[in-house]
This record gives sequence, C-alpha cells and structure tokens, in this order.
Amino acid sequence: MPKRPPQPYAAAPPTASVSASRSAPTGNDDAHWDETKQIIRDLIAEYSTSDVAQTAKDCLTLNAMLEDKQREVVAAADAQIDALHDQIRAANEACGTATDDLRAHSDHIAQLEADAAELRRKNDALTAARREAEARVARFRAEADEQIDGIDVVEAHRMEEVPKIQMQIALYAKVVGIKWDYDASVGGMLKGEVAVPSKGVCRQFEIDSNEHGEFDVANELWALMEGKQPALAC
Repeated sequence: MPKRPPQPYAAAPPTASVSASRSAPTGNDDAHWDETKQIIRDLIAEYSTSDVAQTAKDCLTLNAMLEDKQREVVAAADAQIDALHDQIRAANEACGTATDDLRAHSDHIAQLEADAAELRRKNDALTAARREAEARVARFRAEADEQIDGIDVVEAHRMEEVPKIQMQIALYAKVVGIKWDYDASVGGMLKGEVAVPSKGVCRQFEIDSNEHGEFDVANELWALMEGKQPALAC
C-alpha cells in the first residue's frame, strides 16, 4: 500500500496525546485510553518516515514514563494514606483511652465531692452538738455553783450549831449519865457507857440501831440506868 503524503493536520495527534497523558485514565476510561494509544501506533506505522512519527514515539515513551511515575506516586500516596489511617486509628484508640480515664476521673471526683458533702454535713451536726453540750455545761456549772453556795450556807449554819449541840450533848450526858463512844459508834452501832446511880457503877453498852427502833433503844438505856439487866444491849 503506497504511503500518503503528510497532511497539514498530522501535527495534531501528538498534542492530543500529551494532553491525554496529563490526566492518566483510571477506571472506565482505560478502554478509551487503550484506543487512543492504538490510534497513535497506527499513525506511527503510517508515518514512520516523518517527524510526526518520531514525535508520536516520543509521546508514547513519555506517556509510559508518566504512567510509571503515576504508579509510584499512587503507591507512595497509598502508603501515606495507610500510615495516616494507622495514625488515625492509634489516635482514636488513645482518645478512647483518654475518654475512659477522664470518665473514671470524673466519677472519682464526683465521689469525692459526695464524700466531702457528707463530711460537711457530719461536721455541721457535730458543731451543733458541741454548741449544745457547751450550753448544757454552762447551765450545769451555774446550777452547781448555786448548789455549792447553798451547801456552803448549810455547812456554815451547821458549824454554828456544833457548839450548841456539843453543849446540849454534854448536858444530856451529865443529866442521864450516858457517855457516848463516838469513835466506835459507826455503821448504826451505838456504843458507850451509862452510870447506874443506885449501884454507884458504870455499865458499858452496845446497841445495833439498825435492828431496833428509837423507842426500844431509849427504853433499853433507861433500863440500864435503873440497874436492870439489858434486853438489847450487848
């Protein structure tokens, strides 16, 4: 088949080829890209002796280099994307862990706040109880002071009565002839000695006032003074 002479539009395909190589076909565009490359090959075969054919060959070579470079870029981009995905996954896990820790700390803080509120409530109750106790102590102290003052008055009055009582006891003892042993008269026991004028002697006695009434004790003492045998006295 005789070769056709070069046509004015023969320079157009290289430009189209270069333009096509700037955006590499992907997906459904692969078939169209293959058709375009086949057309370029047919042009090279038909114009193998012309500059256009060389230009087309250069375009194919450049396209192959661009495809290789594109694959390298895509592979590097995929690696970077995978690395970013791993970083994002690690960041999400760290964020989840931090969230759990924050939740745990929040729960702990809430518990501490509840404990602090309970302690404040107990402290308020203890403060109120302490104030009430202090008020009671002050009241009891005032009452005790009043009672002490009253006791002091009574004690002073008794001290004033002691000489009179001693005088009365001495008079009674002289009249009735009874001498009391106050040191030995403890625990309800009445001890001493009584004079018996009719016999000119003194008789000792010991009577348990816990077992006998005042009337019986008085009768026993009179009986002793009259010289009779004791019925109650030891």
